Amino acid sequence: MKKIIAFALALCLSFAFGCVKKPAASDTPGEPATDGSAAAPGEILWSEYTFTESYSDEQVSPEPLVNLNVSLPLISNREEINHYYDDLATELRALGESYLKDAKENLTYASQNNGIFSPYTVETSFNVTRNDGKVFSVVHTLYENTGGAHPNSVTSCENFDVYENALLTVNDVFSVPFDAAADVLKPIVWDLMDKRGEETGMGGDMYFPNAKNDLFELWDKKDFYFTDTALVLIWQNYCLAPYAAGIQYFEIPFTPEVLGILNAEWVPAS
Repeated sequence: MKKIIAFALALCLSFAFGCVKKPAASDTPGEPATDGSAAAPGEILWSEYTFTESYSDEQVSPEPLVNLNVSLPLISNREEINHYYDDLATELRALGESYLKDAKENLTYASQNNGIFSPYTVETSFNVTRNDGKVFSVVHTLYENTGGAHPNSVTSCENFDVYENALLTVNDVFSVPFDAAADVLKPIVWDLMDKRGEETGMGGDMYFPNAKNDLFELWDKKDFYFTDTALVLIWQNYCLAPYAAGIQYFEIPFTPEVLGILNAEWVPAS
């Protein structure tokens, strides 16, 4: 398995798994914000920062072997948050460069065995799902195609406390211990899983047999984000369901029951 530096900077993600289609930022639940340049007082002012880089070795091939296409938020009114994304851009450049050695080896192997080599591709996209002066939530998709059986993707999230310009953890989000919060969330997610199985026509066969019982043992506590109306929980590829099912998003509306376990500080103003 390849270890890569992921969006939380300290998080190592495995790319042995992937999804069928290349996800777009708009695939994530929540209305996508197009630009934050006209944000209201207290909100984050943001725009899109993009860059493209190619990595090559002329001793092996005159053509690029790895192509990196990055899209990240550019923050104009919160220096601390913008530094986070500056660091992330640096990490992504390092990620693109780290693939060069492997790409050269695969090109050499393909040349020696009458195979086909396609340049590696690494792309990121993002969606701002909440920006209300309390919370700034961003959902990223990292997509990579390195010539394996299928492309790979992973979703990662940031939820910033706008007051402190600091990342929220799951312990910040809930007003009760996480185990108590999980007891409330489990039946909600189970119901959403059942409905999704019915919608796809797969019923209970859509998910692995242990998916419900081990729901939060299989969940990474960094995989959540806010919209204006819901808390969204994410399970990465292969956590709950086979490869073809893709990344699983479950949108948990702010019902009275859910509001009862959330820290009121992060609940949108009514």
